[in-house]
Amino acid sequence: MTDTLILPTADAIIAPVIAKLISLRPNSAQYLNGKTGNYWHPVLGFRGQAAKMLERLADLIAARKLTATGTDLLDYVASEFDAVTDLSATNAAGTITLGRGTDPSLPGGAYPKGTKITRTAFNALGIDIPAGEYETLIDASVQAGSTATVAIPIRATSSGEGPNHPLLVNTNGNLDQITIPSLVGNMVVVDFEAGGGSKGAPTSPDGTVITIDEAWDRFVRIFARAYAKGQWGPTADAGMLGAFSYPGVRHVAVYDNPAEGSETILVADPSWGSSSQWAGAVQQSVYDANLVGFGCKVGVKRVRNRVVTANLVVSLRDTGYLSDTTDIFAATQDAVQSYFDDRLDWYIWNKNTLGAAVSNAHSKIYQCTSATVIDAATGLEVPEILTPDYTVEQIHNLFATKAMQITFTSPG
Repeated sequence: MTDTLILPTADAIIAPVIAKLISLRPNSAQYLNGKTGNYWHPVLGFRGQAAKMLERLADLIAARKLTATGTDLLDYVASEFDAVTDLSATNAAGTITLGRGTDPSLPGGAYPKGTKITRTAFNALGIDIPAGEYETLIDASVQAGSTATVAIPIRATSSGEGPNHPLLVNTNGNLDQITIPSLVGNMVVVDFEAGGGSKGAPTSPDGTVITIDEAWDRFVRIFARAYAKGQWGPTADAGMLGAFSYPGVRHVAVYDNPAEGSETILVADPSWGSSSQWAGAVQQSVYDANLVGFGCKVGVKRVRNRVVTANLVVSLRDTGYLSDTTDIFAATQDAVQSYFDDRLDWYIWNKNTLGAAVSNAHSKIYQCTSATVIDAATGLEVPEILTPDYTVEQIHNLFATKAMQITFTSPG
């Protein structure tokens, strides 16, 4: 990527001001270097004005330039947004929780660090989950006769999205697909979480990014916008930036949680997988980056998913279009998927905005006259969420392999 900035940074703008002030008032250097006192305060104000000006310019340019793709997009956001995206591959991380019955004669034992855990490939309500392998990160012991559960941190043995484990509501957690060696008698899997795995962008031997695909492009654009707003201070935008900056995070939601008196950040990986352990690491990184304001509190949490399908009735602009709707069907699938996945407020939805997204999916569509979302586990219609209840967990609607029934009709 290029090292030449098209727009200067705020610090670069005020640097000549500081240099001139020190030349005229040498005694001001101690205050300017210490960032305190009456000499520093006006300079800080000038810097803030410069930062807001640059933010506005970047927004104006972004309206045109964020349509770039691939390495051109990386160069652009690095220059105009000063945002360098982490494109490295990551390993999923999480926790396996084990338990057993109440027999006091149960033997004790241990699971040494590095114990291998496997997950067989399976399909959950239309979501294809590939096989995965994990290893424990600590030495875990179980006392003889103990009936307490044991939570063991784990990490995938390979990077990428494959080992991610999306958490699904209205299911048993698919725990029967998880296998751990029989090192301790009668132990069974009580809970399993793994999230944060992502693939890396292809690079040349010197580390230069060769190319990035469409999924990376979408994330880079979201990250650039988050950086442009979040870099100026500890606000909700800063919290979003901190979450997106953590390797493997691809989906984020930020909202105030009155029940806990804090700002809640939900994080998920490219597969919409998540885990409490991984979310905790993201939370620590947000605090370490000083992106939490004085007196504020931030809690980063995992994301759970409701597997859904959709039933749509779509009116076309001309009866002749009914003879072949293949491309319209595919465009509608993509539009619905994007509606539930790519918005920053993905936890709310209503039929009108979903219908509008479908109506704009293809030039041959006149309008979406009906949109119903169905819970794949229960078969019941999923109610609209117009005003979220932030005192309860927010759920993501995960489409089962873009599963939907679409009825195309003539105009009128």
